[in-house]
Amino acid sequence: MRPFLQILLLVWPAVATAQLTGIEGRVVIEGDFAPLQGATVAWSEGTKLRALLTNELGTFSVPPSASIPVRLAVSKAGFVTRTETLSANRAAIEIRLQRAAVASGVVRDAEGAPVFNATVRLRQVTAGSDGPSWTASTDDRGEFWTDLPPGQYRVDTIERLMLDGIGFALQALSDAVTVDLRSGERTRIALTHRRAAEPARTSDRAAITGVVLDAAGEPAAGITVRVFRGKKRGAFRDLVPVSLARSTDTEGRYRVFDLEPGKYVVQASDERPFIRALGANVDVPIYYPSAVAAPDALQLRVAGGQETGGIDILLRHESYVKVSGAVVSTGGVAGQRVTLTRRGPAGAFLEPTLAARVTAGAFEFPKVVPGEYMIQTDYQVPDRSPFVIVAASDLEGVVVPTIPPRRITGRVALEHQDASRSQFSLAFLSVDAETTDDASATVRGMVLVADDWTFDVTSAFGMGRFVLRKAPPGWFVRTVRDVSARPGYEPIDPDDGADLTIVLARATGVIEGTVRGSGTPGRARHVLAFSTDERLWYDRSPYVLAVQADDAGRFVMPPVPAGEYYVVAVDAADLDVPAGELQEPQLLRALTHDAFRVSVRDDARQPVSISVSSAR
Repeated sequence: MRPFLQILLLVWPAVATAQLTGIEGRVVIEGDFAPLQGATVAWSEGTKLRALLTNELGTFSVPPSASIPVRLAVSKAGFVTRTETLSANRAAIEIRLQRAAVASGVVRDAEGAPVFNATVRLRQVTAGSDGPSWTASTDDRGEFWTDLPPGQYRVDTIERLMLDGIGFALQALSDAVTVDLRSGERTRIALTHRRAAEPARTSDRAAITGVVLDAAGEPAAGITVRVFRGKKRGAFRDLVPVSLARSTDTEGRYRVFDLEPGKYVVQASDERPFIRALGANVDVPIYYPSAVAAPDALQLRVAGGQETGGIDILLRHESYVKVSGAVVSTGGVAGQRVTLTRRGPAGAFLEPTLAARVTAGAFEFPKVVPGEYMIQTDYQVPDRSPFVIVAASDLEGVVVPTIPPRRITGRVALEHQDASRSQFSLAFLSVDAETTDDASATVRGMVLVADDWTFDVTSAFGMGRFVLRKAPPGWFVRTVRDVSARPGYEPIDPDDGADLTIVLARATGVIEGTVRGSGTPGRARHVLAFSTDERLWYDRSPYVLAVQADDAGRFVMPPVPAGEYYVVAVDAADLDVPAGELQEPQLLRALTHDAFRVSVRDDARQPVSISVSSAR
């Protein structure tokens, strides 16, 4: 046997053993050395976070698949997180976690009123100078909390001041209080803010409270909680954050306040600093009660002046996946970007569409929540069925074919009116979502209107509708003409090179009146007017609108095109206008049972007197 091969055979077993040896360890409480069950032991594999929980003996075992040496972070609610770098050749190790110190308290103004959304700064004092600092924000009761390493701290309230639009400075807004925070103890702190508290808005605002639990069902501290509303996009709603992000306390509790009545989803995300220190991405956020995807989240309807409690979220460890591929052009024109849109039932909340640039024909999405997606690119080959991918794990080699775009030209004409071109903005909006229940109701093309009122649109193929994105009150698309005139609400699929005339008109019919009774005390009332023709219930339709009645129940609608309309009043808490419920056909159908029917004529005012609907 050759000497080199003999050496290799002798060395290989030792190398293989080192690579296949995991790390055994035990987590105990510093001081009494009692085993700590349910502590999270986390490490990274590339950018993916891996984690496990200690058992009833406090022991854990990092699998052999982890890269050695490995950097571990060990955490548990009520304890100070600790990091360790470990090698496989060490004997079973013992990691001691120190009980955290809890700082909590209240911020009030000089008149004794609680100050909400105030920023509290806690600066650790080391050897007479300032050490690391932490911040917390107050809730609607002026209360705050945070858990910290034991030690001496200076605590005050601060605000950020911008300096010439370039940098910023921190300004203290209270006198500093010095406190000693002890391990395992809670210290109450009272601060007096130099600015008056904002007036409370409890009569028409709502709050959501609950507890975030880790994978073992134990309270999870320091978890970021966000609340979202929906923004209408075709048959779906994109998630839009509201309020400030909040963090759970040492008992896993959170409180999100100052919410308008409406529909919401609640999301919990573990974004604690040690995750970045490990070089890992945070896990996929989890929606109430324990959903990875937004369409699977339970939606909450909250009413003004009420607190919705018990909204508890169970965390799951789910990593992002990567999706990559290529765009192939069949006509010499390649798309410049690729989008991924979550699939879900009509009316569902969806995560915002992801977009990636196409470079040298290739694209990559590095962080995708696992699930089913529709993939699209500019000028995609038309197909009756959407191009759908399932991203359960990293997905490579996705090929998206494209064809050259079509060009639509023409002119915009005003019907018996004079107006400035700068007052108008139009788009060619896809209507696929209305016929396929897919989240593809996107802008197919922007209508570029020149000073002489001519326009051109570069658009993907498919059905669409010209809509006004910006216009003075009452204007709408009356007709679209090629060889013949068609109503502006009718979807069209122009040929490449089509020459069209878009006729804009100004509505002059007005619906006004009074809402009888008060509905639910303390709640605002929306008044809806919508066409009796369901074909006109489309996105950005001038035939569907809502206004809020004043305290006396009076209302005046903006001008609407002549026609037959239903008019109905509802409590604001029963109709989430920002979430796009005004365009949900099933809701409008339900409201027709209590609606008052009116005929609107041009240049006429139509008075109505209605009661609050109980359709919900």
